Amino acid sequence: MSLEEFKFFTAGLQSIVLVIAVIVGGVWALYRFFSLKSIETAKVELIKIKQELTSQAILEIELVATSLEISNGVANYINVLVKVKNCGNKEEVINWDESTLKAVKLTHNGNEEPIMEEEILGYSQLIGLVQNSSVVSPNQINIHSFIIPINKSGVYLIDAKLIGSINSENYAKESIESSGIRQSELYWWGGSIYYEVPNKIV
Repeated sequence: MSLEEFKFFTAGLQSIVLVIAVIVGGVWALYRFFSLKSIETAKVELIKIKQELTSQAILEIELVATSLEISNGVANYINVLVKVKNCGNKEEVINWDESTLKAVKLTHNGNEEPIMEEEILGYSQLIGLVQNSSVVSPNQINIHSFIIPINKSGVYLIDAKLIGSINSENYAKESIESSGIRQSELYWWGGSIYYEVPNKIV
């Protein structure tokens, strides 16, 4: 092989190597682009899944009671405002058909533990409307009014049980079961207060 032929051969070989290098570089760049894009997409999906898993409604229940009279200064009803605040990051639905507000009068016979009399059911009514459920959004406060008929003064224990969504119930069941505690009842949001009904309303 002459020097001139060798030059042509090496120049051709160099061109082939350069073309192969460009092709390999391009393929590598495309691979890096799509793989990194897939990784970023996967990361976004993972963050979304984690947010969905950690997204949970957290309701804070506050009960505010006042005595109402019909006549002669005698209390005939207890009006209870049920304030529901969602401190979580997910909406919660309250099933008012299944929820209850009850009161029991407490008495004692000298023992330390008070005696509970018969339960009294509270009622929530809207003029011209029927509310079966309501949605409590994050950072939102919903207020619902209940009325409890009574015929005696004294100390009452008022207890609210608000039935929430299936998602909250399942989340609570999983948390309870993972702690090793068995629970067969429905999960509910709730709160309770002690309230004294005076002999006379001033």
